[in-house]
Amino acid sequence: MATVSAKVYEHHKKADGTYNVKICVHHKRERKFIDTNHYVVRKQLTKDYKIKDSFVVEKVDRQLKEYRKVISELDDRLIDFTAESLRDFLRDKDEDIDFVKFCDNHIKRLRNDGRERSADNHRVIRNSLVDFFKRESFSINEYWLKNANNFHVWDYNLFWMSIRTNVAERLAAFYKS
Repeated sequence: MATVSAKVYEHHKKADGTYNVKICVHHKRERKFIDTNHYVVRKQLTKDYKIKDSFVVEKVDRQLKEYRKVISELDDRLIDFTAESLRDFLRDKDEDIDFVKFCDNHIKRLRNDGRERSADNHRVIRNSLVDFFKRESFSINEYWLKNANNFHVWDYNLFWMSIRTNVAERLAAFYKS
């Protein structure tokens, strides 16, 4: 069972006298921490370093509730996570991923593994998406939310157009000889 809680540690005091509020992710007897945007000074803390400022408590509690909801929605998949991977999942779940950059990294990995044909196939799809969006960078969310249906139609038409062109070229070459 994974738990999340807010923590402030005395030894994390910054030079300006503030402390960063951290979210502790405890899972499988391991603890990992997520930094927050919240900083407190000593007078906003109890003597055992619990947050007493109601504004900060409210903000942090809202984040904790969101993390708990995400953890609950993982259901049986939670067992597959380590504390570190769960922390990364919670921290990065809303991160926008540059899909072209992701594709380039994946294609590079395939080539490093000697999987040239797979890399070539992925490169074709990547290039088709770049042509479709008419730019070298776009979010995976942008693709899924706005253009999934349009791309499939566009890709399908491109596929058949390339087949027809290929067949026409082969027939022309056949009849020339």
